[in-house]
Amino acid sequence: MKKILLSLAILNFSILFSQCTIIGADIIEVGEKQIYKVSNLGDVCADCYQWIYLDQKIIFEGDTNKNEVKLKGSVPGDAVFSVEINSKNNRLKCSKQIKIIEPTTNLKAGEPDKCDILLQVFNEKRSGEKKVVFEAETTEKNYSYLWTATYRDGTKKTSSNQKGEFEVTNDHVIDQMELQVSLNGCTKKISKSYHSNFWYFF
Repeated sequence: MKKILLSLAILNFSILFSQCTIIGADIIEVGEKQIYKVSNLGDVCADCYQWIYLDQKIIFEGDTNKNEVKLKGSVPGDAVFSVEINSKNNRLKCSKQIKIIEPTTNLKAGEPDKCDILLQVFNEKRSGEKKVVFEAETTEKNYSYLWTATYRDGTKKTSSNQKGEFEVTNDHVIDQMELQVSLNGCTKKISKSYHSNFWYFF
């Protein structure tokens, strides 16, 4: 009987110290940056964390081995990321689900009813060996378009065509694409960030 009670006590102790909590916003916009951190862990070394996410909806920025991590919304949808921690007593793991939403529409002051831009998502497709075409899912001939590509080396290129075409090679890849659409005095912006290996498998 004592052995059973001892086993249950050890099990409860293990469960208690195998739990952790990720603190941070539950909803973020595409392009928005937020910091998430782990709380109530006690004695854990500063570099004993490993933040994990394998999809494209969010992108980690900076160190991923600390007790907090900065991430940026990339693609609308639900995302579940996790963190693994090596503590002295146990290996801990916890996860958090967040929702990534489209950026808020920017309206011109005094004209809130005139902004009726149906813009939510844009897609990319190959156009030859070194070219990629970007196109919004919803297009209108009356819209004014401005595509801005930010490359990994910090350079930027723009296009005012309805479909933005940009050069992408293994040595010259796009980290972020922003689309700004204007109509009748109002403007809406959406952006998408790309994982470091995205273009190698595109």
